[in-house]
Amino acid sequence: MRSAPAQQSGGRGPIGWWRRRDPLRRHRAVVGAKAQIRWWERARAIIGLVFMVLSAGIALAAIIGGFVLLAGLVLENAVR
Repeated sequence: MRSAPAQQSGGRGPIGWWRRRDPLRRHRAVVGAKAQIRWWERARAIIGLVFMVLSAGIALAAIIGGFVLLAGLVLENAVR
């Protein structure tokens, strides 16, 4: 029966003195003081926020306008 080869931890060499460079280093998240939000992410967030606020305002105005219209019709029919 063969034993499994010993795995080296952390990408170290056989002696453990050197490490390989991380091939995914450009794709890892930056945390701490160096973390920055890209300008286009900020612009996208602002555009999305403006769109949501305008949509909510239009929907609220339509609902209120519908209630006013219905109330006027009901009042008109009640007076006749």
